[in-house]
Amino acid sequence: MIRKALILAGGKGTRLASVVQDKPKPMADIAGLPFLHYMILTLKKNGIEEVVFLVGHLREVIMDYFQSSYHGVVISYEIEAEPRGTGGLIYELAKQWQEPILLINGDTYFDVDIQALVAKTEQSEIIIAVRAVEHSDRYGVLEINDDRIVGFKEKTWIDQGYINGGIYMLPAGVFNDFDLPFSFSLEKDFFEAYKDSLHIKPFYSQGYFIDIGIPDDYQKAQTTIPSQLLPKLDKSWTLFLDRDGVINTHRPDDYVKNETEFEWIAGSKEAIRDLSQIVGRVLVVTNQQGIGKGMMTEYDLDKIHWKMQTELEAIGGRIDRVYYCPHLAAIKPKCRKPNTGMAEQAQQDFPEISFSKSIMIGDSDSDIEFGCRLGMFTVRVGANTINKGEKLRVKCLADFRALFSC
Repeated sequence: MIRKALILAGGKGTRLASVVQDKPKPMADIAGLPFLHYMILTLKKNGIEEVVFLVGHLREVIMDYFQSSYHGVVISYEIEAEPRGTGGLIYELAKQWQEPILLINGDTYFDVDIQALVAKTEQSEIIIAVRAVEHSDRYGVLEINDDRIVGFKEKTWIDQGYINGGIYMLPAGVFNDFDLPFSFSLEKDFFEAYKDSLHIKPFYSQGYFIDIGIPDDYQKAQTTIPSQLLPKLDKSWTLFLDRDGVINTHRPDDYVKNETEFEWIAGSKEAIRDLSQIVGRVLVVTNQQGIGKGMMTEYDLDKIHWKMQTELEAIGGRIDRVYYCPHLAAIKPKCRKPNTGMAEQAQQDFPEISFSKSIMIGDSDSDIEFGCRLGMFTVRVGANTINKGEKLRVKCLADFRALFSC
């Protein structure tokens, strides 16, 4: 197995200038989170424990965001002080490390079984993950003969062919017999130029592939990339929902104190209905210290939740149970998120709950930390922004964002 991956993350994103003018292309916003977020989650799913970013252009944006760890993956950086193409820095590193290198382009998403790719690798072989495409003129095409890549064609219209998916396994010492320049293209100046002397093999995968380098595919990626990482829900799953800001609108500097003040967020009722028909349980977990402040009573809260549940049931949805913490934050009660008391009580009430097969949807740091502490998938709702300081404030970040404004 391989535990470390190197990601080429210095791209300027010329064709996406309107989107990434103040950040490297791999930091382009995909559904409220940087493109690299999804790459890291995918690599983690494939057994990768450490990621090394090869950074150059606007590198501080990547370094400030990911720092030294991200979602349990160790992060480090190799800095390209001046442009060296896709090959220059990796050429230098490979001569120092003398170990096999898993190298990934930072602007393409290709869901490949990494460990299967590694298992196919033999000594002195270069492996390129390849993807079959049809009816396209966007990509250069690989010529493959007898399980060996023997040619690299320029972009041209094809009815069917294989393209380079941007994931490479480079054997230890791959550059030892080559004197390459300070700056060069790994693809054109190494793979293509020396194809006759190199043994380059394809690794075939039909995993989801997209290159965010052009605006049309960038827009498509906003929904397709997150969907690749969302779990496949069924009746064995439990949905935990925060209330204010997720189900109903916030009242600024106030609380929903009675049923007349409860207002559904547009679309939330229908979304809960649809999800409740898929998952096994739908539970609300909500901090309600307005009770502890004397601004409302538990009877008032019960009437609010009765209204919420009956209106949802009227359209075919359900919330199985509502858990709330009425205590003041100052006393740090176990039931108040991010503490996990409400989820633990839910598991006592519903012993079939597995937190590893649960999703927490919330709009605050405490909601996401609540889910993280229990090993849940987490989804944060809110505005379509990446909060630069967020990594510094919270212990964990949401796996996904769902974007709407309330």
